[in-house]
Amino acid sequence: MNLNFNQSLAKNYKSPSQIIRVLSEDWVANQSYCPNCNAEPLSEFTNIENGYDKKDEQILKIFQIEIIEMLSNIVEVGAENEQEALLKAQEMYRNEEVFLYSDDFIGTKFNIFE
Repeated sequence: MNLNFNQSLAKNYKSPSQIIRVLSEDWVANQSYCPNCNAEPLSEFTNIENGYDKKDEQILKIFQIEIIEMLSNIVEVGAENEQEALLKAQEMYRNEEVFLYSDDFIGTKFNIFE
């Protein structure tokens, strides 16, 4: 494995972010491999394209999964009505007067996006 970038690819670019993008994309395309099955080179897929699992010789559909962790804490707020109490609690939260900690965890929700 060659750990050096092909510097000649950078000659047509001035922006440092463009240079590193071009150099790193070329390096990954030519030097990377799958550590699980030693497949070389890696197959190129977009983020929403189907993937290929060489080990099981099957096409895999790629899913985007949203993971939501929920925290809950009850705070006491003095107010004349419910609306005022909600506004005061929201302000306390925004002003970091109320904190939610890991022991306030109440659940996890998973949503599938295709």
